[in-house]
Amino acid sequence: MLSLLFRSQLKGKRHNFGAFELLLSSIFFILMVLTGCSSSSDNVARVSEYYSGLTTMKVLTDVRADFDDYFVDFQLEFDYNALGRSVIEVKKPSEIEGVEVVFGDDEITLNYDGVSLEMGHYSHSALSPVGAIPELLRVWQDGMVSEQGIEKIDGTECIFILHKSSANGVEVQYSTWFDNNSLKPIKAEIAVDGIRKIQCEYLIAGKFE
Repeated sequence: MLSLLFRSQLKGKRHNFGAFELLLSSIFFILMVLTGCSSSSDNVARVSEYYSGLTTMKVLTDVRADFDDYFVDFQLEFDYNALGRSVIEVKKPSEIEGVEVVFGDDEITLNYDGVSLEMGHYSHSALSPVGAIPELLRVWQDGMVSEQGIEKIDGTECIFILHKSSANGVEVQYSTWFDNNSLKPIKAEIAVDGIRKIQCEYLIAGKFE
């Protein structure tokens, strides 16, 4: 289109259109590359700013915890409150349905049937099925990004972001797929030294404010 426009404007004058079109093609190529890089970077910034700005969030998540020779499935509801306590309630399995884990003031409290139990500092349980959900939120806000891209999951265009962290010789990888339009999480995985330990599928994501 621009080539035709310039042809019209320069009609009647002698110009080297071959060189001119080559120059235009080069410019378009550079712009496409720059736009692509900017888009990826913008997506990371969009996700980080979105989750850093949230004060409340409520998600229902199917979580699979992979152990050495078996796995356990959970369904967990996470009610996040940046200004107060955040609560995870166990919906499944039925044997522990109703158990609540409360996160507040860097401590975890376990509540069940009117009984509370202090469980210590939550950083020690970041790779447990319960601790994984708030840990994912933390890395979405300000984690170190290693990879990014656009992928489709069941027909939905998603932003893929891989966060990494290392401590005491152990590398933890956090892979998350976000809906490209709403930025709400679709699924996530946590791996330790390349071995997947936690899988999350977000069934309901609401109350994002």
